[in-house]
Amino acid sequence: MRTARWLLGGLGIALLGYGIWRIVEFSAATQPRQLGIWLAAALVLHDGILSWLVVGAGWLLARSVPGRARGYLQGALVTGGLVTLVAIPLIYRRGKSQPGQALLDRNYLANLLVILGCIAVVTGIAYLVRVRREANVVKVRPPADQTSAG
Repeated sequence: MRTARWLLGGLGIALLGYGIWRIVEFSAATQPRQLGIWLAAALVLHDGILSWLVVGAGWLLARSVPGRARGYLQGALVTGGLVTLVAIPLIYRRGKSQPGQALLDRNYLANLLVILGCIAVVTGIAYLVRVRREANVVKVRPPADQTSAG
């Protein structure tokens, strides 16, 4: 296992070096300075804001949502967050496409709301199925004289 870790780590470092080399080699197209600024902003946004929001939401969920429902709600929030993260740039850029490019002419906000609604419905149905299955399970206890006292 240790050898595999070293090989995978070495491969990762080699690929990272290759990527950096390609960025520098094609600096006119990749704009390393702008890329560095973007990466730094992404790091600050993720580690400074987004991660704290996720931790705070998890803390609130742990204190306010019953354990049985918590997993379903967490799954729905993660899925909805990822879908929203993909949709935000498209919503922001709507109508700003070049002539002949219809990609940015769609109503992404309405589509996002439909997808979020579908996520909510599917999550609610999955939770209700679990509750119904648990309600149908008969819990059998052994008689008191058959329990072990040890």
